[in-house]
Amino acid sequence: MHAFVHVLHLDQRWAFCLDLPAPFGLGPAEAHTLALEGRRLYVFDASTGRAVLASATDLSIIRSGLVGAPTVAAGAAAGEAFSAAGDGRLFLAAGTRLLVSDGATLARQAAWDLPGPARGLAYLDGELLAGAGEQVLRLDPRSGARLGAVALPGLRALRHAELAAG
Repeated sequence: MHAFVHVLHLDQRWAFCLDLPAPFGLGPAEAHTLALEGRRLYVFDASTGRAVLASATDLSIIRSGLVGAPTVAAGAAAGEAFSAAGDGRLFLAAGTRLLVSDGATLARQAAWDLPGPARGLAYLDGELLAGAGEQVLRLDPRSGARLGAVALPGLRALRHAELAAG
C-alpha cells in the first residue's frame, strides 16, 4: 500500500503529496505519527520502527532510518504512536517506551521507560511533556530525568501544551 503525507501551504493555498518509502503504509494508520521542527518534517511508523526526515522547504525525503519499534504495553492501543521534535532531537513514544533520536541523522540516542502507556508528547520551552497512563510527566529532554508530574485521571491523549501566563 502506498503512503504519503499531505503538505499544505496555507498562505499560498496549495497542497503537495509527499510520498513515503516502503514500509510506510503497510502497518496500521494509528502507528504513524508526525512531528515538525522548523523546516524539518518527521514521520514515524511504530509498527516497523522506521522514521523519515523530510524537508518542508523543497518537499523531499532527506533521510530514512530504523529507529526501533517501541514495545506495546497492556492497555495501550495497538500501534498507537506519538512524536515531538525540539532542540535538534526527535522524540517518539509508543507503548511504554520513549525513543530519542538525533534530528539530523535519525540515529537513536536513548530509550526511556514510561510508567504507563504513552498518551502523547509535546516539546515546550526546553522541556519534554509526556502523557503516560493517567499523568503528564515533565522530562529533561537530554537525560530523561523526571522534573515533575501532574496526575490527570482519565487522560486519553496529550495533544497540545502551552505555557501559562504569569
